[in-house]
Amino acid sequence: MEQPGLDVSSHRRALEGIRRINSISGSRRVIGDSIDQVVANRRLAQVRLLDLGCGGGDLAIWLAQRGQRRG
Repeated sequence: MEQPGLDVSSHRRALEGIRRINSISGSRRVIGDSIDQVVANRRLAQVRLLDLGCGGGDLAIWLAQRGQRRG
């Protein structure tokens, strides 16, 4: 995906593939549940996360939306 000169359609297909893998594999839920445990154990009122190498950002967006829903 970081290949210089990669055409836009190939890049979009790669990002969609990552999004699909994250969704189907359940990795979102595993990561979200792990974050929930840290928040509960440390009694944190607010959490900030940094997603390095985030691809299309689908995981970061999902986590932000989940956090908003849960207050």
